[in-house]
Amino acid sequence: MNRVKILLTLALSLIALGASAQFSVKAGYTRMAFNGKGAEDTPPPELSMMGFELGASYDVVTKAKGLSFRPGLGFARTKGKTGEADWHSELSDKSSRWTEQSVKLSLDVRYALEVAKHLKIYAYAGPGVSFGISFIEEATFTRIHHNEKVTVKHNMYNGTTESSWNGADGAFIIGMSNIGIVVKGGLGIQFKRVFAEVDYAYDLMDRNTRLMSTSSIRANILTACLGVMF
Repeated sequence: MNRVKILLTLALSLIALGASAQFSVKAGYTRMAFNGKGAEDTPPPELSMMGFELGASYDVVTKAKGLSFRPGLGFARTKGKTGEADWHSELSDKSSRWTEQSVKLSLDVRYALEVAKHLKIYAYAGPGVSFGISFIEEATFTRIHHNEKVTVKHNMYNGTTESSWNGADGAFIIGMSNIGIVVKGGLGIQFKRVFAEVDYAYDLMDRNTRLMSTSSIRANILTACLGVMF
């Protein structure tokens, strides 16, 4: 939490010191995938979650030409599907639907270059913090030797499981931190007050919380947005 406090303090200080500022809102597409290492039951590498992201930011312009700082706030919701034929000693034909929701704080350093009248291209980079609201896996599978269909609803962030099968708690042992520290970089283009940008973010912090220490889970996120400045 100390890192979060530092990020917020820097953002407020930049707003207070900025010579001028612009408020902007944006919306667009986001894709999240995972790099798991050392455990078979991490989010599978074929899991590709797609959805939308909404955001707002405050562009604090400095005295240096083209340079600004941009604290931002966003919300993202993504969904994905996976399937596994042989997943557990007692289970088979697993089919899962995944849904993740999170709130994000960011602090970007932005440099813009005016290439024509009213037209700018820019690059930006900086740290961010992601606060996961929920990461739900809704799984349907067959119990081996019982020919029984079972459904399980499991929250990856807090480890809670809802199921009519009492063995689900032992099968769904994965635990992930809902707080992610990321580094982000991106490119954008702006015409008058309208802009488009693409960025990539990667977890600096291992999200694993319940598996053996040699395991790791990290998210990587691609986002493309359209926005407007006021």
